Amino acid sequence: MVLVIAGLLAAISCFFVPPSFAYVDYINFHVLGILLALMLLVSELVRLGVFLRLTKTLCGKVHSARGLSILLILLAFLLSMVLTNDVTLVTLVPFTLLVLAGYEDLRLMSRTIILVTIAANLGSMLTPIGNPQNLYLYSHYQISLGAFLALMAPYSLVSLILLMLSGWFLCHTDHENSSFMDRAATTTKADTAGTIDAAGTVDTAGTVDTAATQGTKKSASSKKSTLKLLLCLILFLLALLTVARILDYRIMLGIVLVTMLLMDRYAFLGVDYNLLVTFVFFFILTGNLGKIPAVIAQMEVFLSNQVVLTAILSSQIISNVPAAMLLSTFTTDGTGLLVGTNLGGLGTIIASMASLISYRFYTGYKTSHHYKDHYMVSFTIANVLFLAALWLFHILWT
Repeated sequence: MVLVIAGLLAAISCFFVPPSFAYVDYINFHVLGILLALMLLVSELVRLGVFLRLTKTLCGKVHSARGLSILLILLAFLLSMVLTNDVTLVTLVPFTLLVLAGYEDLRLMSRTIILVTIAANLGSMLTPIGNPQNLYLYSHYQISLGAFLALMAPYSLVSLILLMLSGWFLCHTDHENSSFMDRAATTTKADTAGTIDAAGTVDTAGTVDTAATQGTKKSASSKKSTLKLLLCLILFLLALLTVARILDYRIMLGIVLVTMLLMDRYAFLGVDYNLLVTFVFFFILTGNLGKIPAVIAQMEVFLSNQVVLTAILSSQIISNVPAAMLLSTFTTDGTGLLVGTNLGGLGTIIASMASLISYRFYTGYKTSHHYKDHYMVSFTIANVLFLAALWLFHILWT
């Protein structure tokens, strides 16, 4: 939907500024190159199951519903700093549904997913690679890494405190002492017993041979996965050097593309190409708008003293990534726009498009209109409260 709207708006803007080779100058290839490389690497890490194994291991050490919910919220907050908010939610929300299903408490499930979603949106604001608008604004305004982290760290700290308190007071159930791993172990034992009963007797020698063969294959597969993981970490380091403006993005992107083509071409299927094309459309739109004098004059007046508030309100309507790209054409206040678009990811469900990921997963699990309506109301209330708290902190802090 966002892709279509962006395409239409870009096409309309072409009537006011006729197409020319100057359009190429609108496009920030540096941002697109880093985005593509990061999405490829994250896609491969997801295919290797790194984050899912980490999540399962950590959850296996928790033995209460409240502790489990708080851990999932914390994981969403931390992982989104590296994986981006949308990838974090694609990874964690289905797992959250699986883990909490055993408690048979829809209130616990919906509250946890809502807080996991908010955590992903707020955790991602701390780093330039946490979400697309951060990477764009970081590049567009040439903000130093130190200045970026110093600006967003106070908001991230307050967000984390609010999330942990919310998880403690809201995410609990009457069945606190039943962990996911306990229930999983019970299920596995039952399934195994059923299999043995159905199978009856087996050829012992054949079983040993099969086990040995499977063990060899598993060992080889494990070594291959470990090698892929090491390569991904090296490539990720190169991407971070590019974000820090130490390495040219073209060199980094070339290395990543060649390596991924040789190592695992299926990783390319996990790239969000719609986002890349959407960025191109918005580059064209904002570039053209920046050449229309009447639009420039009006927007500069509008943004003169209320950049943060304008960014927050714009994000509620068109989402925070388009808002960042659009408003950056008309203001030099990069820090205000950075704070505004990150806080603006709270509020309506379209303020951050990543929030729609959680909504789709949850409503797919419980398709009743009652559950959809309940989730939407709870989601909106929680987001508005978080936005109000962080807006108040912004006023007091600045």
